[in-house]
Amino acid sequence: MRSRGSLVLLTHVLLCLVSGAYSGRMSSYVRNEFPSDDIPLEHKSLEVPKGYNAPRQVHITQGDYDGKAVIISWVTELEPARSEVFYGKEEKLYDRKAKGRMTNYTFYNYRGIAPAKD
Repeated sequence: MRSRGSLVLLTHVLLCLVSGAYSGRMSSYVRNEFPSDDIPLEHKSLEVPKGYNAPRQVHITQGDYDGKAVIISWVTELEPARSEVFYGKEEKLYDRKAKGRMTNYTFYNYRGIAPAKD
């Protein structure tokens, strides 16, 4: 019985060593050196939108499993805004309107992550 227990322990240790030899290696992907293909910070699409209380952080998400609905959300900084989205089937012809509901979130003592100071 003792030799069987030793054999089980030895097998377990060997399996751990073999599987440990490959740990940390998930794929052959290697991150490219800089410069990256990210959007530059001065790109027009990252500008603050013009106008009073303009929507920011707009998110468009598939709203159902069939692809027949969408969820559109956004943030306004100064005050709550109407929950209306104008849309259409042709570019720059927004002849339809969908109304939603507004949810107000307030964060107290919220601070973003800033770079470390040297």
